[in-house]
Amino acid sequence: MPVALPIAPHAVALERALERSKLQHLARTLRITRDSVEQVWATNKLPWFTDHSHGHSQRVSKLAHRLATVRRVGAQNDLNLLERYVLEMAAWVHDVGMQHIGAPDSEGQVTILPKDAREQHPRASHDALMGDLEDGFQLEHGIPRNDDSIVQYIALLALSHGTHTYRDAMDELKKFDSIYDYPLRSERLAPLLLMADELDLTSERVKTDATNYQMSTLSNAHWLRHECVDSLKIDVHDRGFGEGPLVRASLTLKSYENIPENDTYAIGEWISDKLIAQIAMTEPEMTAGYAGLYRFDRRIDISIRDRKLPSNPRATPKVLAMIKADNAKARLIDHTTCANEAKNHLSSGTSLVLVGKGLDEEDQDGRDDLFDLLCADARVAGTSVRKVRTAQVTAHILASDLIALWLGDARLDERSIAKHDDFRRDLFLEALVRKLSTETAPTLLALSNFSNLRADQRQWLLAEALPRLNAIVGVTILLSSNKRLKSDDLDGAWAQVAVGKTPAKDLLEYMAKHRAAAAGKGLAQGLTYTQARSHRATALAGIKKQ
Repeated sequence: MPVALPIAPHAVALERALERSKLQHLARTLRITRDSVEQVWATNKLPWFTDHSHGHSQRVSKLAHRLATVRRVGAQNDLNLLERYVLEMAAWVHDVGMQHIGAPDSEGQVTILPKDAREQHPRASHDALMGDLEDGFQLEHGIPRNDDSIVQYIALLALSHGTHTYRDAMDELKKFDSIYDYPLRSERLAPLLLMADELDLTSERVKTDATNYQMSTLSNAHWLRHECVDSLKIDVHDRGFGEGPLVRASLTLKSYENIPENDTYAIGEWISDKLIAQIAMTEPEMTAGYAGLYRFDRRIDISIRDRKLPSNPRATPKVLAMIKADNAKARLIDHTTCANEAKNHLSSGTSLVLVGKGLDEEDQDGRDDLFDLLCADARVAGTSVRKVRTAQVTAHILASDLIALWLGDARLDERSIAKHDDFRRDLFLEALVRKLSTETAPTLLALSNFSNLRADQRQWLLAEALPRLNAIVGVTILLSSNKRLKSDDLDGAWAQVAVGKTPAKDLLEYMAKHRAAAAGKGLAQGLTYTQARSHRATALAGIKKQ
């Protein structure tokens, strides 16, 4: 039997208000629905998934109420009684579909990819309320049959909590102007539900014991995300600059012994990016629904506790690599076509030159963001990545320094004097060839800003070092350069991919995600990749050590 949860004060107040109104026949349906949802989760068919049970539903109910009342926008903008009712009901039923996706095995548990579960369950929740599931299940809710329109509305509101179903559900919800003479302002309700669901981030979502289950890297990453969130606070913040008060989410992250500080920041970035994306997606409706008086702040405040907790077994190199790969993907603006082309070359074992403007140039075009993404994706795939990044590559660096960095066995401050560098680089190259020849895992040797090196250093690398390294089985090389390399200079299997400029339309879409939509108007003229990227950095500036 599931554990019965105490009824939240706002739900008690709602039930009493319904009993005193012309909607009194709906009062009892709150309890009936809560009991039904608890019964649905009597046996969890996806125990390896983060909590989507009645416990999560109650937390979403509380968060939705908090979001609906935290920003006082005048009595005329308060949710009316029916709006409060449908929001509460949708919060409770929005995830029941998780128990009706995939095919259960002999023990009643379901095998389904995490991505498929996340995409399919909002529709299954809708169908569970409407009685449209293939298995014949219909959630008991107690709403009289002559109130089909309310059932349909709640089902659509539950459907709207999914990222992939939000827009279609909104289109259907907007067809309902009112029920029982109560206005239904869907532009408020759907974003409030989706954001409440997204903000259930704390470790409450991973309190069950899932150690006996084989979990995917993605599932472990989501568990780790929640295990890292210690607390959540929602308040109203005045940013100034004429923007008015904004509703801001503030999170506190835990620190673990086996998670380096930079990786904890990466987890904070991963959380922030998802929240910012959901805020951007729902902002048009929130702005319209509240006449511009209610907005979420794109800057998420995240503080990291200084005191370290014992090691977290979920923080494996592969899980942390996947999180950082997602972050790299979020940093890259557009470039989908050339990113896919570059990935295909590398996955087939073809070494690659990325051609474009880098971070150190006035008008970069995303070359270095794509470079980072390719390295991050390679790590997720199990490739050993030896990367020398932009800040390390200047005209003062010698080829031997780069080989030493790839080798990982020498310090630059112990460099031999320049006249002996020919001997030194040959020595390091021989050591690197021996080392890579004994590696069992595939290796990616990555070097950004190849074009920044002195001409004589580039020539030695192209003529001597890179052909030998490229000939080793399992070794692939990735270079970035501000100009194409001559085909005659590339010995062996190589491809060159030009990154190219990002269209203004894509830059504006990226900016709209990371700053208020209104502030992005009129910026198409002269907008650069660097300017657009700076707004993401501003949004993430709220991540700090406690």
